[in-house]
Amino acid sequence: MTTREVNRTYRIQPDADLMGADLSGQNLQEANLVRADLSEANLRGARLDGAALQEANLMGSNLTRANFHGANLYGARLDRADLNSGGWTGTGWYILESGDVDFSEADLRYADFTGTSLRHVDLTDAQIRGMIVEDPEGNRCVVGE
Repeated sequence: MTTREVNRTYRIQPDADLMGADLSGQNLQEANLVRADLSEANLRGARLDGAALQEANLMGSNLTRANFHGANLYGARLDRADLNSGGWTGTGWYILESGDVDFSEADLRYADFTGTSLRHVDLTDAQIRGMIVEDPEGNRCVVGE
């Protein structure tokens, strides 16, 4: 299924315009939100496990306590997003542009940050065991393994 409705208000589909949408607490597991504009959206406590969010715009979004286990966020923009205390286990990342990202207290176990700059990223008290970090030059590190 490529299109579905949430609360009969928002269409969940690739390239969706969900700027400023209130999707707090919604079940968006396995949703196809490739290239979706979710900037300034409220996704607090939402379930996005296994969601396809490649190249999605999540700038300034509230992702506090949202779950992204196994989601694909390659190329997603997360500038000024609040990702505090979220579940990110096994999430695939390749953030082209990010800055001032707050992952404090987030569950980042086994998240793959290959090719991602973690400059200006707050990892205070985050769970990072097994997190994969590889810089653009190919220097690779698996944390705590």
